[in-house]
Amino acid sequence: MGIATTSDQPLVSVLMPAYQHARFVEEAIRSVWNQSYRPLELLVCDDCSSDSTYEIASELAHESPIPMKVFRNSVNLGICGTLNSLIEESSGEWIALLPSDDFYGESFIARNMDTARELDTKLVCIHSNAHRVDERGESIDYESMFTKPPVTGEAFWQVAEGTGRIVPPTVFTSRLVYERAGGFDDTLRAEDFDLHLRVSRFATYHYIDEKHLSKRESPSSLGHQTHWTRDIFVALSKHRDVDADRIDALIDGKYLRHARRCGLLGDAALARELAHEYRGRTGRNSFLFWLQYAAGCSIRHIRTVIGPGTASRVINWLRPRPRAGS
Repeated sequence: MGIATTSDQPLVSVLMPAYQHARFVEEAIRSVWNQSYRPLELLVCDDCSSDSTYEIASELAHESPIPMKVFRNSVNLGICGTLNSLIEESSGEWIALLPSDDFYGESFIARNMDTARELDTKLVCIHSNAHRVDERGESIDYESMFTKPPVTGEAFWQVAEGTGRIVPPTVFTSRLVYERAGGFDDTLRAEDFDLHLRVSRFATYHYIDEKHLSKRESPSSLGHQTHWTRDIFVALSKHRDVDADRIDALIDGKYLRHARRCGLLGDAALARELAHEYRGRTGRNSFLFWLQYAAGCSIRHIRTVIGPGTASRVINWLRPRPRAGS
């Protein structure tokens, strides 16, 4: 695919929050440089890393083939504060967010811009599929039978109820969407969930079933943590004006989901706290809560023995295959 250089192409800003990713940040930056789409700018903000993330990014900026700025927070702001500062510093009509440990295929921006032109609206959030890789960059993709369908269309309840999936690094949307949503809430750590709840109230979602981004899985990712659990409840509570009873019922159900997550991640201390809150909130005993916790513990032990994704791979392998010519 040739590089687009037409002057009427809108500017795209790629925003890269960076923290403790000296091993990965160069690969992430070069994947932005290699995009087939132009015009493009890259803004990197280091959130007070103690390793050489900032130094590596700063040195690379001297050889960048596209406009590139590197910033460093004077204090650790966290992901939301860092993203808000990057949005403020950027100039693009369209915005992509690339964590400093992930990386693009060369057609990521071009494919999203083609889709944005086809949809002909700025009040849209485009997202896509992604390759999953480990810390060495090796593929850990597998087709899970439990994968949720992607979020599409008017998606508020899909996001709120957790019935649809969004791979956060693939999100591509307009500056207008961030302005209307009010940016990220820097009091919360469940930044993606909170933002998409707000965005889905006024914008539609469009899914591209292609993989033009590699998402690195590591023990430090939010999917392997529980400290953001209560932020989910806070984010949902902001939307009681939509349907207070349904939101409250969702929060009650989220306690049971997080009981299982605590079991999956082995966080018994948080489970005890949440069980106490669940009893106080619902007036119910905590039997169901601890049943979910036990289920999570069982899954964790099984994964330890057979490895993550093994069950899905075996089930998919056992599924009947269509006969040739049928």
